[in-house]
Amino acid sequence: MQRVYNFAAGPSAMPQAVLEKAASEMLCYGNSGMSVMEMSHRSGMYLEIFDHTQALFRKLMQIGPEYEVLFLQGGATAEFAAIPMNLMGEKGKADYVDSGNFAHGALVEARKYGTVNVVASSREENYTRIPQIDPAACDPDAAYFYITTNNTIYGTRYPALPETGDVPLVADMSSNILSEVYDIRRFGVAYAGAQKNIGPAGLTVVIVRKDLQGGILIEEIRMEIIPQGFRAGGGKDGPYPGLQAVGEHDINIGRIHAHIKGAHHNGDHQGNDQQSGGPEPHESSNVFHIKQNS
Repeated sequence: MQRVYNFAAGPSAMPQAVLEKAASEMLCYGNSGMSVMEMSHRSGMYLEIFDHTQALFRKLMQIGPEYEVLFLQGGATAEFAAIPMNLMGEKGKADYVDSGNFAHGALVEARKYGTVNVVASSREENYTRIPQIDPAACDPDAAYFYITTNNTIYGTRYPALPETGDVPLVADMSSNILSEVYDIRRFGVAYAGAQKNIGPAGLTVVIVRKDLQGGILIEEIRMEIIPQGFRAGGGKDGPYPGLQAVGEHDINIGRIHAHIKGAHHNGDHQGNDQQSGGPEPHESSNVFHIKQNS
């Protein structure tokens, strides 16, 4: 079978070894006698998958104990609501940068829960650049400052993270998580859909600083949004039921540490590429053919 080069902006290519391993364990995981899709989320075998996956991810992104790592459902788009629900609190306001269609969707959703201050926007220019942020436009009393670190459709990225002072920086990193080095301590919350750089679609990873956990804006719908509340793993009895067991399993068997570590830690640190584009194609690539002008 000939595998294609998959440049889809959505679910991206996964290592063949990962797919083959997942297929071999679909009917029976280890000696469990069942598929990982059939396991109790409180079983020891599932918790082993959960804990190992989280440990690999923490190691790869150098995430300290002051942060929780959550594996949630709903895709990254669900966080458009979860962020203001959990973080706006009594302040009821937040700063947003409108740098692309996903950033715009996030701020439109956030307006349902409080006041959104758009500190910078390139919407009128069809998002051809990351807009310049005027510090005077930022609210030092905002509950958080929201950015989208990379805009897939428009090919733009932040050359450097904005300085937000005491205001927690929140970032949608779905397009470039694990593709470059970030100091996670710069963020209050960072989240990403798994399908582009981590694993299969459907799993969302949320990294949240512990002091920001626990706030739910709308008390009467607390029960409906528990899986999107920024709390650790679901409590004493293990993760919330119905979490993305297959996604975590595939990340786990994918050995994300082994597959990504070399490129991740040998690559440039965040901010070294040009504002309007990514790194140049590698000269030795057998995929990209670069024509040299004489």
